[in-house]
Amino acid sequence: MGGIVGAGSNAKQQKAVGSLQFQTSQRGGVIPLVYGTTRVTPNLIDYDDFKGAPSSQQSGIGKGGGGGKGGGQQYKYSASVIMGVCQGPISGIGTVWWDKNVGVLSSLPAAVYLGSDGQAADPYWETRHAAKALGYSGTATIVANNFAMGNTATLPNFSFEVEGLLSPSGTNGFDANPAAIVADFLTNPRYGAGFPETSLGDLSLYSAYCQALGLVLSPMLDTQQEAQQHLADIIKITNSAIVWSGGLLKIIPYGDQPITGNGSSYTPDTTPLYSLGEDDFIVQESSVGTNSGVTPGGPALRSGSGPITGGFNDDPIHITRSTPADAANSIQLECLDRSNNYNTAIVEAFDQGSIDLYGIRRDSSLKARAIVDPVNVAALVAQLLLQRALLFRNTYTFKLGWKYCLLEPMDLVEITDLRLGASALIVRVTAVEEDEEGTLSITAEDFFGGYSTATLYPSQSNSGYVPNWSSPPGDINAPIIFEPPAALLTGQLEIWVALSGGANWGGAQVWISSDGSSYALAGTVNSTAVQGVLTADLPPHSSPDATNTLSVDLTESQGQLASVSATDAANLITLCYIGGELLAYQTATLTATNKYALTTLYRGAYGSTITDHPPGTLFARLDGSIGRFSYPNTLIGQTIYLKFASMNIVGGGLQSLNSLPAYTYAVRGTGQASSIIVSGSLSGRPTANLVLQSYVFAAPVTLPVGLSGSRGTASTAATATTTFNIQKNGASVGTMVFAPSAAAATFTMNPATLFNAGDVLTVIAPATPDATLANLAWTITGITQ
Repeated sequence: MGGIVGAGSNAKQQKAVGSLQFQTSQRGGVIPLVYGTTRVTPNLIDYDDFKGAPSSQQSGIGKGGGGGKGGGQQYKYSASVIMGVCQGPISGIGTVWWDKNVGVLSSLPAAVYLGSDGQAADPYWETRHAAKALGYSGTATIVANNFAMGNTATLPNFSFEVEGLLSPSGTNGFDANPAAIVADFLTNPRYGAGFPETSLGDLSLYSAYCQALGLVLSPMLDTQQEAQQHLADIIKITNSAIVWSGGLLKIIPYGDQPITGNGSSYTPDTTPLYSLGEDDFIVQESSVGTNSGVTPGGPALRSGSGPITGGFNDDPIHITRSTPADAANSIQLECLDRSNNYNTAIVEAFDQGSIDLYGIRRDSSLKARAIVDPVNVAALVAQLLLQRALLFRNTYTFKLGWKYCLLEPMDLVEITDLRLGASALIVRVTAVEEDEEGTLSITAEDFFGGYSTATLYPSQSNSGYVPNWSSPPGDINAPIIFEPPAALLTGQLEIWVALSGGANWGGAQVWISSDGSSYALAGTVNSTAVQGVLTADLPPHSSPDATNTLSVDLTESQGQLASVSATDAANLITLCYIGGELLAYQTATLTATNKYALTTLYRGAYGSTITDHPPGTLFARLDGSIGRFSYPNTLIGQTIYLKFASMNIVGGGLQSLNSLPAYTYAVRGTGQASSIIVSGSLSGRPTANLVLQSYVFAAPVTLPVGLSGSRGTASTAATATTTFNIQKNGASVGTMVFAPSAAAATFTMNPATLFNAGDVLTVIAPATPDATLANLAWTITGITQ
């Protein structure tokens, strides 16, 4: 929370900044290519109209709490900027982030140019800066004219949610179908890889597989990398393989079972092309010779080739099997999370049975930032990668003659080798190599059926629960915002917040502003507070209160309370907050679902005021679920604004700040007010030294001071008002006044009096004090603002 207020400058006069400072502006960089919908950081491509105008506001606590103490002149800065975003044409701009703010494009305000070919220049630039007015054909741009930067000459760190190319082609209207991405990336005449469209095979099967399974992506290609590497990254996370055969580039999914979903159906071809027996395999690599003899596999296989020489005692099929102890049983996938401002998320799939047997074998984390849906896409991809790593460990190699030259990778064949015990075993061809004699060297893997599509383990697929990451969390209940007394703190001032919500509520981000417009993230509340309202009046009563009953309804938070021992109650173990009063209870009696009658009340805890609390007063149990946010003492006396962006129970569905109400709170500095306990005595012309913690008063403040002790034997009351001088390190900073018959004195401190740790506060009696006060013993029990 301290991030929204900065230490002020001691300079008496600020100088106007003469140039604009900005985040990124580079020449010759990559223009990002964005498919689907993702978050993009722009590049500043031009600016003008930079101005620094004197502001009527003097330095002090300004926007965001910054400013200095010298009362110097402030300046307000503005500039017109053009930011390049990515290759166009895009569909639009969604959420906008600048510094710690979240909004939409109109919040800046700014205009978007989608990046169509031949797009016109911005009208403002055509009028004011005709020589530099460019349309930036084919590039999506954001134009903000006379953008107000406040009292800093630095552009915010912008980023934009770009609804990019092919965003409607996927299943959710945001992400793109990988088949459409591949086709456009390879063959687009403007920005594609220059691949001939006639050499691209039919991608309809690949498209149907991705659509039916929900494998949709939003890649941002923003690095200089070979096109084949970009393509390989997409193919790997979509559980498919690239095949070059017959002059065509084909993409064939590993999916081995029919899938229907998202308006699409995928039906793989699982029929083996050949059934290969022992007479089909070539046992030994041939070498050209003149000796004609028996050719293993039958003469027909060798037609057109030279004779084979040497012995034929080698195995027709070779199998290589990796040990299960080395197989990866934990896969971590690094993706982005659209519901969490496109921050990085780690999704893990693991096999507990394998981990129990062999220990954890974690593969290196795979970067898959083309995935922006951790729940529906990344979890599926991670599971498929895990199953391939864990189960597909056999590699088969064998040789065939030229008549099988139509075989290509991803084809299925049956193999039989009685010496290996393999009978009509179906395998998937993964590689085919042909030598100069026409002999085909085949490499294959297992084909299980079911593990290469999307089959999850039964404990996952049959659990009956699939989390919806983007489900709405619902709004918070009426929050309780207050400052605790010093006794509950460790020296740092804090604001406490009790939050709860509905059944799908899983916490909230707390955003705080000192001006109601620019918000900073203070932290996150991840627990539901035991929170509710009073259902009956609670009148004031001395403590302990064995007369009244505190009736509360905790339905809104589904809260529960428990009874404690008399000792625990007296020690305030069950501390609660009600309308500014702190109290504890001993007995909690359940009267209905989530409704309680609390009795034996310890009222006015930690010096809080005992008062009447009518029905409807907000109630909260003060336990570990309360959000605690520290703040600097410079905020004392100011009004701050708070917004609470809820998230659902799986941490998704984060609400937009623009749609949320702002709650105001006047900061009082309560946590520091009661931290001073000193004592002294008055005799003749006495002095008493008080050592204070750091504290500052932003305005003249009258502080009540409780006094106790004897006033001497001559009289029990002062005969005249007596004023004592208060000094800080020898300099006068205020007065203490003791009036006739008064039970307490009052402190009046000068404005902006700052006490640092170790400063000495001295109370000095007048030259001729009231005689009745000469032997006054007194104690300052506390200072409250």
